[in-house]
Amino acid sequence: MTDTIPDPRIDNAAGIARQNDAFRRHVCLNAPYPDGMPALEGRLVVTAALQGEGLSFALDCMWWIGRVEAFGEENDPEGHHDFGAVEVRGRKVFWKIDAYDSDYAYGSEDPSDPAQTARVLTIMFPSDW
Repeated sequence: MTDTIPDPRIDNAAGIARQNDAFRRHVCLNAPYPDGMPALEGRLVVTAALQGEGLSFALDCMWWIGRVEAFGEENDPEGHHDFGAVEVRGRKVFWKIDAYDSDYAYGSEDPSDPAQTARVLTIMFPSDW
Protein backbone atom coordinates (compact mmCIF):
# COMPACT_ATOMS: atom_id res chain seq x y z
CA MET A 1 0.00 0.00 0.00
CA THR A 2 1.28 3.46 -0.85
CA ASP A 3 0.57 6.35 1.47
CA THR A 4 -0.13 9.60 -0.29
CA ILE A 5 -0.08 13.05 1.14
CA PRO A 6 -3.17 15.01 0.09
CA ASP A 7 -2.40 17.98 -2.12
CA PRO A 8 -3.92 21.04 -0.33
CA ARG A 9 -4.38 22.77 -3.69
CA ILE A 10 -6.76 20.00 -4.72
CA ASP A 11 -8.45 19.74 -1.31
CA ASN A 12 -9.14 23.48 -1.30
CA ALA A 13 -9.91 23.96 -5.01
CA ALA A 14 -13.66 24.36 -4.55
CA GLY A 15 -13.21 26.93 -1.78
CA ILE A 16 -10.62 28.86 -3.78
CA ALA A 17 -12.90 28.83 -6.82
CA ARG A 18 -15.84 30.11 -4.75
CA GLN A 19 -13.71 32.93 -3.33
CA ASN A 20 -12.18 33.81 -6.72
CA ASP A 21 -15.64 33.95 -8.32
CA ALA A 22 -16.99 36.16 -5.53
CA PHE A 23 -13.94 38.44 -5.67
CA ARG A 24 -14.09 38.74 -9.47
CA ARG A 25 -17.80 39.57 -9.41
CA HIS A 26 -17.29 42.06 -6.61
CA VAL A 27 -14.45 44.02 -8.24
CA CYS A 28 -15.90 43.87 -11.75
CA LEU A 29 -19.62 44.28 -11.06
CA ASN A 30 -19.72 45.62 -7.50
CA ALA A 31 -21.71 42.48 -6.59
CA PRO A 32 -22.08 41.78 -2.88
CA TYR A 33 -20.20 38.85 -1.39
CA PRO A 34 -22.34 35.75 -0.72
CA ASP A 35 -23.86 35.39 2.73
CA GLY A 36 -21.29 34.15 5.20
CA MET A 37 -18.28 35.08 3.06
CA PRO A 38 -16.13 37.92 4.38
CA ALA A 39 -15.10 40.75 2.09
CA LEU A 40 -11.93 39.56 0.39
CA GLU A 41 -8.78 41.68 0.31
CA GLY A 42 -7.62 42.50 -3.18
CA ARG A 43 -6.90 44.83 -6.04
CA LEU A 44 -7.88 45.27 -9.66
CA VAL A 45 -5.09 45.95 -12.16
CA VAL A 46 -5.60 46.94 -15.78
CA THR A 47 -2.54 46.90 -18.02
CA ALA A 48 -1.38 50.09 -19.74
CA ALA A 49 -2.20 48.69 -23.17
CA LEU A 50 -5.77 47.96 -22.16
CA GLN A 51 -6.09 51.34 -20.43
CA GLY A 52 -4.97 52.88 -23.71
CA GLU A 53 -8.25 51.73 -25.26
CA GLY A 54 -10.15 54.07 -22.95
CA LEU A 55 -12.34 53.87 -19.88
CA SER A 56 -15.40 52.67 -21.79
CA PHE A 57 -13.49 49.67 -23.16
CA ALA A 58 -12.08 48.81 -19.72
CA LEU A 59 -15.57 48.98 -18.20
CA ASP A 60 -16.92 46.71 -20.95
CA CYS A 61 -14.12 44.24 -20.15
CA MET A 62 -15.05 44.28 -16.48
CA TRP A 63 -18.72 43.71 -17.34
CA TRP A 64 -17.92 40.60 -19.40
CA ILE A 65 -15.30 39.25 -16.98
CA GLY A 66 -17.66 39.65 -14.04
CA ARG A 67 -20.22 37.46 -15.79
CA VAL A 68 -17.95 34.53 -16.70
CA GLU A 69 -19.43 31.24 -15.49
CA ALA A 70 -18.08 28.58 -17.85
CA PHE A 71 -15.13 26.69 -16.43
CA GLY A 72 -14.05 23.19 -17.35
CA GLU A 73 -11.08 20.86 -17.35
CA GLU A 74 -9.75 22.37 -20.59
CA ASN A 75 -9.64 25.96 -19.32
CA ASP A 76 -9.43 25.44 -15.54
CA PRO A 77 -7.44 22.26 -14.83
CA GLU A 78 -6.81 23.06 -11.14
CA GLY A 79 -10.40 24.15 -10.56
CA HIS A 80 -9.49 27.55 -9.07
CA HIS A 81 -11.42 29.79 -11.50
CA ASP A 82 -8.35 32.04 -11.67
CA PHE A 83 -7.92 32.62 -15.41
CA GLY A 84 -10.12 33.24 -18.39
CA ALA A 85 -10.54 34.91 -21.74
CA VAL A 86 -13.42 36.95 -23.11
CA GLU A 87 -14.02 38.75 -26.37
CA VAL A 88 -14.85 42.42 -26.05
CA ARG A 89 -15.63 44.52 -29.12
CA GLY A 90 -13.96 41.92 -31.29
CA ARG A 91 -10.76 41.78 -29.22
CA LYS A 92 -9.59 38.94 -27.02
CA VAL A 93 -9.01 39.95 -23.40
CA PHE A 94 -7.40 37.80 -20.70
CA TRP A 95 -8.01 38.02 -16.96
CA LYS A 96 -5.97 36.40 -14.20
CA ILE A 97 -6.36 36.22 -10.43
CA ASP A 98 -3.18 35.78 -8.40
CA ALA A 99 -3.19 35.00 -4.67
CA TYR A 100 -0.59 36.87 -2.61
CA ASP A 101 0.18 37.11 1.07
CA SER A 102 -1.47 40.01 2.92
CA ASP A 103 1.50 42.29 2.13
CA TYR A 104 1.36 41.54 -1.62
CA ALA A 105 5.01 40.46 -1.40
CA TYR A 106 4.85 36.68 -1.91
CA GLY A 107 2.40 34.02 -2.95
CA SER A 108 -0.18 33.09 -0.35
CA GLU A 109 0.69 30.00 1.66
CA ASP A 110 -3.01 29.07 1.71
CA PRO A 111 -5.11 30.81 -0.97
CA SER A 112 -8.26 29.30 0.54
CA ASP A 113 -7.73 31.28 3.77
CA PRO A 114 -9.01 34.87 3.35
CA ALA A 115 -7.14 35.96 6.49
CA GLN A 116 -3.78 35.38 4.83
CA THR A 117 -4.61 36.00 1.17
CA ALA A 118 -4.84 39.15 -0.95
CA ARG A 119 -6.03 38.68 -4.52
CA VAL A 120 -4.99 40.64 -7.58
CA LEU A 121 -7.24 40.50 -10.64
CA THR A 122 -5.31 41.60 -13.73
CA ILE A 123 -7.09 42.44 -16.99
CA MET A 124 -4.87 42.40 -20.08
CA PHE A 125 -4.53 41.74 -23.76
CA PRO A 126 -2.85 38.46 -24.75
CA SER A 127 0.13 40.53 -25.93
CA ASP A 128 0.56 41.79 -22.33
CA TRP A 129 1.05 38.23 -21.06
